[in-house]
Amino acid sequence: MRRTKAISVVEEVLEQQKSPPQPSDTLELSATSRSPLPVLSHQTDAQHINTAGHTLPSPIALQRVSPDYGPISGGDRILLVGYGFGEGQDLLVRFGDGTEPVSTKLFNPNILECILPPSYPARRVVVTLYWEGGPEIQNEGEVLFTYEDVDNEMSVFCSSH
Repeated sequence: MRRTKAISVVEEVLEQQKSPPQPSDTLELSATSRSPLPVLSHQTDAQHINTAGHTLPSPIALQRVSPDYGPISGGDRILLVGYGFGEGQDLLVRFGDGTEPVSTKLFNPNILECILPPSYPARRVVVTLYWEGGPEIQNEGEVLFTYEDVDNEMSVFCSSH
């Protein structure tokens, strides 16, 4: 079931990438202090370029995780869905306070994957991305993950039957 959900998220993101970008998605209007005129800019997969010829880093954001639940023992593959991901970024992910950040692997510019670290007790946590050795990357809203005590639930289920 969890693997099926993760595959459907990948298919959904890949389908979104096939559709042509809408002007409101790719153009932004910004003013600079050096220019009296606004500078139009557009985003590519690898960078943010404005008409003044300056290359700026692409914005990066985490939007959601799939699945958004997993065992307290960890070990499940989790997909991190967002945008602006690229080769060589060395991004880490943390599942709540008190867990060690884990490394991520680039799947495509919109998906990273990681292996869920263990966390005790069962609880709901905030998921955050970090630059390795650097600051936290801002999420688009609060991205939550629920640790479940599936081992304990199974022992209660088995003992009641």
